[in-house]
Amino acid sequence: WETRIIMSNGLAQNLYWEVIRYLRFPYLMDIEKQRVICENLKKRSVSDIIAYLRNEFESAYRPAAEEILTFIEEACKEYPLDEEEPIPFWWSIYRQRPQIRYTLVSDIIRDVIRGRYPQGSYLPSLPRLADQYQVSVNTIRRALDILEGLGVASSLQGKGTLVRKEPGEINMEKTEIQEGMRLFQDSMELLEATIRPISVYTLKAAGGRKRERLAERLERLEREKTSYVCFEAYLSFIEEECPSGVIRECYSKLRELLAWGYPFAVIRARKRGLHEEFREVIKQMAAFLRQDKIEEFADTWERLIQHEEIQKRS
Repeated sequence: WETRIIMSNGLAQNLYWEVIRYLRFPYLMDIEKQRVICENLKKRSVSDIIAYLRNEFESAYRPAAEEILTFIEEACKEYPLDEEEPIPFWWSIYRQRPQIRYTLVSDIIRDVIRGRYPQGSYLPSLPRLADQYQVSVNTIRRALDILEGLGVASSLQGKGTLVRKEPGEINMEKTEIQEGMRLFQDSMELLEATIRPISVYTLKAAGGRKRERLAERLERLEREKTSYVCFEAYLSFIEEECPSGVIRECYSKLRELLAWGYPFAVIRARKRGLHEEFREVIKQMAAFLRQDKIEEFADTWERLIQHEEIQKRS
């Protein structure tokens, strides 16, 4: 990732430390050297800090990390571990925050996008939702309150919770919505920084038949006029097919966070419709897959993410 994203993106910083904890790498520098670095960081501009840390990484961290990786490579030759199950990586994106309600909001929005709860329909009763999502009724109430603040749903006395046909006003005064929007914006930045290389890596590993099935899925979205489901469909593909367990876990969480952008997409697409927003690019990406043009497919995804990030900022 670009250093500027690591420095300014809270989600990227969270992921960095989660990976460090997962690897359980020892700190690669003695205490005195760490103290000197901390002192040298004081009263510097962000650009100076980035340049300084890059230099320290090259001179200290990189050789130490390479030494550890060499040790691991040699140890694997002596102690074969191919048949051992790796310890799964789990990314906690809601550290010190109520994770369940945020995840539930994402799940319900994604079910709206997939058509399980069509616009203009009513959500199931609170007890039924609690049973479907395996959470408490109180958690359901809190999640529905957030959905109402996002303008996705409306609570109607005596009738239930209506999935709105027209988006309502987003209540940015609510702390939960501010937090969700911050994580959503951070997730878009991480996607922009990683989608191209991860796409190439995953598609090459998946093989021709699975790439063909992905093309069929995208073409079906275009025929069914649901091209706006492309983000959900493609990130699910990476989550299923990427050889790296860490990447699969990370993209699973990014897919969850992207759901928070749905209200903005609906507002933006009032005139053309959500399908028209993505129809042409989906056709192009399916064609690239059919022609086995992996690099061009990855480039198109990168441009789409960049376009969406600009739209969300405006």
